[in-house]
Amino acid sequence: MLLFPDVIEDGLDFRCHFYANHRWFFVLGALLAPIDAMDTLLKGRAHFISQGPLYVVTLLLVCVLNIAAASTRRERFHAFFAIFFLIYLLAFISINLRLLA
Repeated sequence: MLLFPDVIEDGLDFRCHFYANHRWFFVLGALLAPIDAMDTLLKGRAHFISQGPLYVVTLLLVCVLNIAAASTRRERFHAFFAIFFLIYLLAFISINLRLLA
């Protein structure tokens, strides 16, 4: 619903549609990092620091890669971004779950 048009016409090229409308999606993704950082800081500076350096790296990666994805139409970058981000987030979650145990 968010990435595809309301009415899907026969012969619609989804690749062309994606690259014509992809910027807003990645700009929203880039905004998640500073919003999350502000939310974490509202819980206190000690709480923010307790998240560790990997948290800050993750926020920077999310922001920078989403801005890059919003500004480029290169298919190779978008393919890399999708695979890298999935693997990175799974690794980030597993590291944090291991720390909680």
